[in-house]
Amino acid sequence: MRLAPHPAARRAPSRGLIQRCPNLGLSPALLGWLTEPGSLTERLRARHGAVAVEVLAEGARAEPSAEAPAPYWERCVQLVAAGRPRLAARSCIPAWVPNHPWQPVQQLGTRPLGEVLFALDGVERGPLQFAQLPAPAASQAHLGAVVMARRCTYRRQGAALVLTEVFLDAD
Repeated sequence: MRLAPHPAARRAPSRGLIQRCPNLGLSPALLGWLTEPGSLTERLRARHGAVAVEVLAEGARAEPSAEAPAPYWERCVQLVAAGRPRLAARSCIPAWVPNHPWQPVQQLGTRPLGEVLFALDGVERGPLQFAQLPAPAASQAHLGAVVMARRCTYRRQGAALVLTEVFLDAD
C-alpha cells in the first residue's frame, strides 16, 4: 500500500521560490523557524519534546518531478510534536542508483532525516529558498490562509538531495 505524500510538501513550485526570506508580516518566531540553520527536528524536540516521524510515501520514482529528473528517490514525511503535525517534508534524490552517496536516507524508516543529514561527513548545504503556499485543506487554518515553505539542496560527493519543508504549525 502506498500512502499519498502530504499535499503541502509537493506544492512548493520552483518558480515561486525566492532566495531571501520575505518579510510578509511574519512573526519573528516564524522567521526564526524559516531561517533555522540547524536541524528543525532538534528545534522541535527542544520546544515540544518527543517528535514522531510519519512516513507518508517513500521509494524510487520513475517519473520526473519539478525537483528531479527520473529516476530519483523520494521520501515524504510529516513531523508530529505535542500531538500536532508541525512540518511536512519531501526529500528528492536525483539520479538514484544502488550505492548512491545518499543511500543512508533509504534506510531511515521513522528516523528523522536531520539525524543523518547533520551527522554525515562531507555534506554541503546550499542556500535556502522560500515560498508562501495556500494552507492544506486538511489543516485547521481558515480559508485563504497560507503556510510558509523552504527548500534547500544538500550535496554529498557531488550528489544532490533536495529538501522541501512546509511549516504546518510552527509555534
